[in-house]
Amino acid sequence: MNDIFVTFLTYGTLILFVCVFLLICLWAIGVIFSSLPPVSAPYVYRTYILALYQNTEHGVFCHLGCGDGRMLSYLARMAPQMEYIGVEERLFFFICAKITAWWHFVQTGKSLRIVYKPLGLYDVSGVSHILSYIYPNRMDDMLTTFDKNLSKGTMYFSLVYHFTTKQPHKEILLSPEGTRTLFVYEF
Repeated sequence: MNDIFVTFLTYGTLILFVCVFLLICLWAIGVIFSSLPPVSAPYVYRTYILALYQNTEHGVFCHLGCGDGRMLSYLARMAPQMEYIGVEERLFFFICAKITAWWHFVQTGKSLRIVYKPLGLYDVSGVSHILSYIYPNRMDDMLTTFDKNLSKGTMYFSLVYHFTTKQPHKEILLSPEGTRTLFVYEF
């Protein structure tokens, strides 16, 4: 009986070590080979974004590059009248976002849809609000798709980065030194 316990403990520890190692590898690959910022968006943005769309009756809110999904979960708790979709192209962060979405469902009973897909390939045609924290070159790559597919009045919130060829509808400075800016676009 004691031998079975020792064998189980040994193999269990080995399996746990391998799983942790694989998750660290997935995280490193996602950070190194991605064109998305390797850090999460500062939470000071949450209240500003929420204030811009909180009174919207219905709609679909899409977070491109949702990372671990915490900001999406927070926004969904504060404005539950909308449908929420997170799109992530890095496998490690997709797994984290799925776990966050599950926990959000356990707490609130409402689901978040998390999609594993390259950001430029996700169909945004039915979306009313978009949030992103991605580099300008990626934003510019998706601009023609946005111009074609987004319906009139769609709001696009960009954290820190902005389109190089499109003027924002509104700029909200979030820090005194001007390094933290929320860019609001209307399509």
